[in-house]
Amino acid sequence: MLLAIYRVHYNYLEAGKDKKTPAMRLGLAKGKVRLTEILTFEES
Repeated sequence: MLLAIYRVHYNYLEAGKDKKTPAMRLGLAKGKVRLTEILTFEES
């Protein structure tokens, strides 16, 4: 479980030197995702 939390944190929250997260580089996210958006996910 801890590994899954770390993976989400690394891929969606932590930006590198180019100011992009790994998810942004792969096209999975348009911008950095805030932690509160992840923790309070609401399906629309």
